[in-house]
Amino acid sequence: MLGHLIFITGLGLFFLSSLVRWLEQWVGKTRWELGPFIAANLFMQASLWVLVWLLRNGVNLVQDGQINLDFQQFHRLGLFSFVAVIILAAQWVMFYRMYGFAWVELHKQKPWVVRLISVAHTLPPLVFVYTNWDLQALFPYWLGFVFAWMGFEWWLSNRQDWLRVVLRVVLAGIVVSSLFGEESAIKEKRTRTQLAQNLLAGTDTETASRLDQTEKQLLRDKGIVDYYTCTDETKAEFEKRLRELYFGPYISDFEVNFLDFNALGRSYRQENSYDYPSIQQLFKSEDCVPVTGNFVKVNNYKLKGSFIGRFDVSSMAGYHGVFFVILSPRLSSMEGRLSDLFNRSVLEPLYSDNQYSFAIYNNNRLNYSYGSEDYPLANSFDSLAGFVTQEGVSHYVLKDSAKNTVVLSRSEVDFISSLTGFTVLGLGGIVLVMLYYFVLWLRQRLIAMGEITGRKVKILKHLRSRMPLGNQGELFISNRLQLYVTWMVFATFLVVLFVTVNYFVRNYTESQKDELRQKTHEIASKLSSKINIDAVYDKYQTGLVYDLAEYYNTDINLYRADGTLLVSTNDRLIEESVRGRLMNPGVYRKMDALGSSTSLVNESLGDLNYISSYTALLNKDLQVKGYLNLPYFSNRRDLYRDISEYAVTIINLFALVFAIMIVIAYLVAQRIALPLNLIRKQLASVKIGERNQPLEWDKNDEIGLLVKEYNKMIVELENSLNLLAESERQGAWREMAKQVAHEIKNPLTPMRLSLQHLQFSLQRDDEHLKDKIQKTSELLIRQIDSLAQMAEEFSSFAKMPEPKLERVNLVQVVSDAVLLLSKESDMPIAWKFDREEVFVQADPLQLGRVFTNILKNAIQSIPSGRTGEIAAELRVKDKRVMVEFRDNGKGIPESLRDKIFSPNFSTKNSGMGLGLAISRKIVEQLGGEIAYQTKEGVGTTFTIVLPLSGN
Repeated sequence: MLGHLIFITGLGLFFLSSLVRWLEQWVGKTRWELGPFIAANLFMQASLWVLVWLLRNGVNLVQDGQINLDFQQFHRLGLFSFVAVIILAAQWVMFYRMYGFAWVELHKQKPWVVRLISVAHTLPPLVFVYTNWDLQALFPYWLGFVFAWMGFEWWLSNRQDWLRVVLRVVLAGIVVSSLFGEESAIKEKRTRTQLAQNLLAGTDTETASRLDQTEKQLLRDKGIVDYYTCTDETKAEFEKRLRELYFGPYISDFEVNFLDFNALGRSYRQENSYDYPSIQQLFKSEDCVPVTGNFVKVNNYKLKGSFIGRFDVSSMAGYHGVFFVILSPRLSSMEGRLSDLFNRSVLEPLYSDNQYSFAIYNNNRLNYSYGSEDYPLANSFDSLAGFVTQEGVSHYVLKDSAKNTVVLSRSEVDFISSLTGFTVLGLGGIVLVMLYYFVLWLRQRLIAMGEITGRKVKILKHLRSRMPLGNQGELFISNRLQLYVTWMVFATFLVVLFVTVNYFVRNYTESQKDELRQKTHEIASKLSSKINIDAVYDKYQTGLVYDLAEYYNTDINLYRADGTLLVSTNDRLIEESVRGRLMNPGVYRKMDALGSSTSLVNESLGDLNYISSYTALLNKDLQVKGYLNLPYFSNRRDLYRDISEYAVTIINLFALVFAIMIVIAYLVAQRIALPLNLIRKQLASVKIGERNQPLEWDKNDEIGLLVKEYNKMIVELENSLNLLAESERQGAWREMAKQVAHEIKNPLTPMRLSLQHLQFSLQRDDEHLKDKIQKTSELLIRQIDSLAQMAEEFSSFAKMPEPKLERVNLVQVVSDAVLLLSKESDMPIAWKFDREEVFVQADPLQLGRVFTNILKNAIQSIPSGRTGEIAAELRVKDKRVMVEFRDNGKGIPESLRDKIFSPNFSTKNSGMGLGLAISRKIVEQLGGEIAYQTKEGVGTTFTIVLPLSGN
């Protein structure tokens, strides 16, 4: 299931990211106004169904998989737990990517339209989830998240992006942690129910097959007859031999007891713990279920779960007696025994974390209890059934028809611990977001490292086009300060957690080694004083070894002086060739050649690592007679549980500290950035040619020095501006005087020559004097009109008249200009517009003058011999109107393009060259833009962009 989700999630994330990126580019280029709206609605609806899908995946991961996602048991989380969380995080990214695109596009509509559409989109998945029985558990999570997120989106419509990102992480963390917590609780109750049923039914289903083999061996054993017919073997020796030969594999799971009776039903060698009638009656009763021919399983709760074997002893001489074998299950965790790893019990989850306590009642009296819970002797749960909660403890009560009651208990999760899931997911999400932005910022810095043409930078530039950073690569000082403080707090938390956990592990390991050394010395002391190593096998003295193994709850391996195995309490490992019969060669060389008395080493069986203690066994002459070995495997359950509890506590504490530090960092950053923002605003308000107010700062710190330099700068700037303004005025007057003199000189010269010619004609009494006077008068009038036009253009440029703004239909203004110029020039002008009415705030006379100037320039740019093609087009896009004028004239030479809007620039022989300068001034006063594109010999396109007028 996990692999399937990884594939689907990876493929879906790639596909959706590519699709959304293409749609974002398409929306910016398309002229189909309805297209983005339709795409946004489709993505809005799809994203809500994706939300249903990813919530369902979260439930399936908890309920159907073997992955632990209960963050309250942090030590039980594995690699696959974190992989599952990463997969869900990627699915949330898919949802936010789709929903974010839809939300941005829909927000271009009116607010009430957006809200109505948003609510309408929730109805289909809402009805589906509510009416589908399999998904009803998701209903409150889906509904709560959708409406909370919509509310936040409406509230955050004009707020910063970082707040939106944080809220996305927080909301997702709340939903996922709540879902995980609820579903993990349901899964835990199922597990507890199964464990209680196993407790009520008994333990270890594999025991029956093992008992069948043991039964066959016992029936063939002639030594049992010898025990009843000979007098030189004690009962202790008899029990030790049977335990070693047949019941060694049972030691880890059962306590083994033997009862011997003679032919008359009396105890044979010594008094037994049960008399013959009692044990015989139990063996034959309905409370026992046959397992093999000689073994039965007891269902009465005095010995419930035990196995009883009955074996008659007879020979050719007659009937000698009977002996019973009682295998009572061990209801305790055997920490440290290597053999326990190969003899797993179905009740192992009861002891895995010590999170459960249980009690077994028979006839309403306490028969057995385990764990930290204090159970009453009398059954107070008799009237209860199922799951009940009493005094902060959750109990599961299960009964059977034989008046047996099992109570399986677990402490209720407190409120602080219940926040662990949200804390881990929320902090993890925020840290991942911070890492993401840090990587983007680092990439931005690498790209900006100059003109580097290496392959790596090209890859980075490609990534920049694939993942545009926008303006988030540039962080303000306040943002950087918050980021630094946050990372410092997070790094401190990691260091503290690492050091503390390492301290726990080191102390735990050392205490285990010390305990193992102490246990080894005690066992070695008992063996050295009570056992003959050379005769241990022949005399059946290995019973002492088994007794010590059971007493100290450990496996024991006993080696001869030459390093060969003498006896092992875990023969199963030897028989199955898991362990060899020779001592560790490295340890043997060290102890034999160097004379070391003890050695503590790390050993392994396949992938299993454990520590092993060796010590030399000495006789009275202090000579080495053998070696004692105690293998010790620690699954470190207690350690991991302690570390988990500590980690949960410190994570929750850190979450509180983290939140407080973020708030403090924000306030400190704002306090530090306050004077900088003040200076920024003051700099933004600096106006050339006006008096700027100095800043005031009462502290002599770095900010104070900066403020002083700023105040000094504005004084120097004001002085420099005054000097510059004076210089510019003088230069402007000189330039203007030169231009005016030049322009006036041009008409004065023909006027003077015409008058001199007329004067000469008067002196000669020319007979054509009247005609010459007429021509001279006409010439003078034309030149005077030219001077008047010059004066008017200079006046218009020097001081534009105040525009009389009104709501103007731009289509009509352009149409009038096109009609006027096409008639005047007798040149057709193509005119195209997509709307009949497009309103702007402008002075219609000034705006008409702009369009007339541009059209006149277009007409005059057509060279002789070429058919003029002039077109005008009007388009509306994003609350702005664009008017384009295209011609196929001569174009503008590259050397003159920088001067086209200069006041005295003209490519014509007539005029002052003020038309385009005046046009730009008019357009900019209206908040618009004017630009051009030209290609020499092909033509020029002028574009005017103006803001649309409101209703």
